[in-house]
Amino acid sequence: MSNDKINQEQSGNSFMADINIIEDVLKSIISKIHEIFIKETLDDTEYIRNVKTVLSGTNDFFQVNKEVVPDSEILLQKLYEFSRNLWLSELKTRLERESESEDSEEAELENDDYYEYYFDYIYANDNYPK
Repeated sequence: MSNDKINQEQSGNSFMADINIIEDVLKSIISKIHEIFIKETLDDTEYIRNVKTVLSGTNDFFQVNKEVVPDSEILLQKLYEFSRNLWLSELKTRLERESESEDSEEAELENDDYYEYYFDYIYANDNYPK
């Protein structure tokens, strides 16, 4: 194997390691924001706006430093979904504690769709759906 090919493979592996490290650091930051959201019983909009700020700042950095992550959209989408899933998981836990009756699976799916819409709407509009 030529030195150029070895260097390309090592460079590619290093690049993937760098992306994974960046993703892990950002997930850790989002997780801490989520912990504060739960601990302080913050409003949904506060959590979602804080996540949006982290992702927006991350995107701004990637746009200026394209050599770090040439295609940042995939990473940003993964982080968005991670933050939404954290929120949805906590919401389900909270609703289960508050609920005394069992709902049908169909109703749960409808709620899941609505809550995803709810999160997405707040993220996009910085306000509750009307």
